[in-house]
Amino acid sequence: VSQSRYKGTEENIKRIGQQEPGVITLDGVIIDGNRRAMILKKHLNETWFEAAVIEEELADNRRYIRQLETQIQYGTDDKVDYEPINLYLKIKDFVDVDGLLIPEIAKLFNKTDAAIKSELEIMRLMDEYLDYIGSPGIYTLLKFSTKGGSREGSFVDLKSNLNQMSNSGRVGWAYSQSDIDDYKRLYFDYIRSECSDPKDFRKLAPAKTKSKGGIFMDETLFKNLVNEHDAAVTNITFELKSISELASLPENKNKSPVEIAQQREALWRDSVDTKKMYERLRKTGAEWDDILNDKKPADYLSDALKKLEKITETDLRNQEFLDDFEAQENVKKINTIIYDIKKIMLDRRKTH
Repeated sequence: VSQSRYKGTEENIKRIGQQEPGVITLDGVIIDGNRRAMILKKHLNETWFEAAVIEEELADNRRYIRQLETQIQYGTDDKVDYEPINLYLKIKDFVDVDGLLIPEIAKLFNKTDAAIKSELEIMRLMDEYLDYIGSPGIYTLLKFSTKGGSREGSFVDLKSNLNQMSNSGRVGWAYSQSDIDDYKRLYFDYIRSECSDPKDFRKLAPAKTKSKGGIFMDETLFKNLVNEHDAAVTNITFELKSISELASLPENKNKSPVEIAQQREALWRDSVDTKKMYERLRKTGAEWDDILNDKKPADYLSDALKKLEKITETDLRNQEFLDDFEAQENVKKINTIIYDIKKIMLDRRKTH
């Protein structure tokens, strides 16, 4: 359950006591109300828990317990604010552990077969992501490390984008499965980076219509972004110690696998420089916007002038700026472009 929901329930029980009964089995297994029972016992030192009793003993029947929990927690219109990832995990367990079919699961959740199938595919994508980052089964990493909430939305978007790629007619170049794999890997790394609002990652998307879409619509832009990303990130990813290697270090002796995995992710984010990752995405997205807006050479000159005019005399006296190798290289490139433009314009005037 989300932390805000948990705190709200705790404050409410402290103020007016338990108002909503739980559901337990004859042998004491809590089917519904684990959160309320935990708050009463751990935080309020209560030894009682008001609940309706199912006249069955189910302690040894985890499959049936999971189905009852799901029907009570998710199978009504008045759904509780459970962590989104829990829903996906339940669906996965029903398929992989209990062997239920999609229609059977749909009835438990009061959803359509198509909705359950889609959510199972999203769960598979989440598992693939965790395998990719070397942390299989550590579902805590599907939450943001620096803010509340889960990364669910990014996987929902990615699944939609991958489905769209099955319709190559909406994209103006002949991409291969290798390109789709590059796209998925790039998207995984941006999810992992937390470098920006996940909505910004939609700039990578293929087209929903023939006239709109993201960076993947342009072969050159997409492949240049992949190449720049690989040059900056791939070696760092390969050289990152595994969870087991980190666990063997003396300083991590008393840390749990989850804590070590979180530490490993923080190390990766620091090493790849997430600010530069975001800047590459922003720059390529701006280039795609220029293509969509059919900008002319004069428009580019006007944009460049406006940006250059923002550099102040104070900036030009800043030693860090003056010593910046990338800035020096950019000045050389700008000088070359300006020289070529002036030469062409001068030659044209001489012929008229």
